[in-house]
Amino acid sequence: MSQSHIRKRNLNAGSGTAAPSYQQAMESLRLVFHALKDNRLLFVWLILWLSNRLDNTLDITKVRLLARRTSNQLPTSAWAVRTVYDGTVSWVEFSHPVPGEPRRYLWLPVPACLNQFCQAVLSEAEYETPLLNETQAQQLVDFVHKKLRPRAIKFKGKPRLDKRIWHRFWLKCALANATLDVPAIELVFGPSALHHRHALAYTSQAHSAIRAQWFALQNRIFERIIGAARHLSCDADFNRVVAGRAMAIDPSPPLAKYLSAYPNKIVAIVMNPGREEIPDEHFGGKRCVDLTALPSVFATIQANTDSLKPERGSLSKAQLLRYHNAWTCQLALQTIALTSMRPTGAVSPTAESVCGDTAAVKDKGTWRRLYLNLFLQKELAKYQAFAKQLMPSFRFDTDKPLFYLLDEDFAGTPLTARVLRRFLATFWPGHVPYQLRHACAQSLALRKLPTHLIARVMGHYLDGEQVEITLADRHSKQQILVALNGLTADLGIRGAS
Repeated sequence: MSQSHIRKRNLNAGSGTAAPSYQQAMESLRLVFHALKDNRLLFVWLILWLSNRLDNTLDITKVRLLARRTSNQLPTSAWAVRTVYDGTVSWVEFSHPVPGEPRRYLWLPVPACLNQFCQAVLSEAEYETPLLNETQAQQLVDFVHKKLRPRAIKFKGKPRLDKRIWHRFWLKCALANATLDVPAIELVFGPSALHHRHALAYTSQAHSAIRAQWFALQNRIFERIIGAARHLSCDADFNRVVAGRAMAIDPSPPLAKYLSAYPNKIVAIVMNPGREEIPDEHFGGKRCVDLTALPSVFATIQANTDSLKPERGSLSKAQLLRYHNAWTCQLALQTIALTSMRPTGAVSPTAESVCGDTAAVKDKGTWRRLYLNLFLQKELAKYQAFAKQLMPSFRFDTDKPLFYLLDEDFAGTPLTARVLRRFLATFWPGHVPYQLRHACAQSLALRKLPTHLIARVMGHYLDGEQVEITLADRHSKQQILVALNGLTADLGIRGAS
């Protein structure tokens, strides 16, 4: 595939989408509530819709797999629902598969406004038994595959979402929303929904955080849908009667305690017989770095460099060489961690490109801009001044690399990726410099820098994986630099003494 085709494909994947019309979404959901008179049918349709399973592959066999499980079970299939009671409010959850091997599943809570209806319907169902019989399943499959043709006068001429958009409604909402992290999007929709194919490689997220993000997103969307219904005075069309009980959709009902017990996470629980929290797991790329280990790694490297620094009055040629080369490798690793520079091929910005808060490096055959935080600006200036003393003839206004290693004759050799790997292996066995690039992205994500700006820092925009952000966008550049300034302390990086 040519570079132009790769760029076009990646731009299409990363272009995002406009948020669906919530009024049209309300009209579509209103029609579903009207068409599905059977509460059990409506319940199953809602679960399929919330879990993004309304597609052309849906058949009777799949629908018949959906069954109620007990509250003391972990999810063992993608077609399970349960009611969990933590002593406050009973809440309905449905299972969702987690991509990867071994196959795992995740309990996701239904949105707050649907819980009363879902709980009332599910409480009448038997355990380990399909929720729908064959006739009901066939009726639901036909309803999903056929075009909605409203007959009631009140639905005539009302704008609704196209069926293709309606069945992928939550994907559209996710792509238009800036609050979902990359793992949360891939877990529900798969890698095809990501802004570029390697987005998950350098990020990871706890299952509890993913649950909380999806619960918050769906609640916000339903608040807008209900708001649109109330604005048009048609919210009564969403009322249902279950077992003789009249139920109206409430956008802010009382929540179960476990849903708000922790900030920004919802821990899955089982009742066995009391409340027991399921140990949290993480979903993400295998390249993720343990960020808590990096401060000690950089501290060890710093201590090694400081120990090689010649003392005043006892300078020797060998001491200067050892100190310069150790400082060069240390500063190169710090540059990777603070700029996400790729340590492949050229592992150094060019000498002439270092100017203020930017520099440039040759990356994948083209020039890429690096953003330099305040720490790197100061350290690179100190390094250049020291190198000029050792190499008076070296010109720092050329396109030559900035980082050089010196031999016994003070002749410079450009720093290579192989040398840098060997240097890091001495202090961090089993790891490579490329993982520091991923550590930069992970740290920026923890600082809540928007995904498209992280992609800008990572250089993914060069292959069309993100829309170009020009230097004229000062606000975006300032956001990047503020986040990068915080990384110095986050990663425990210090300058040469």
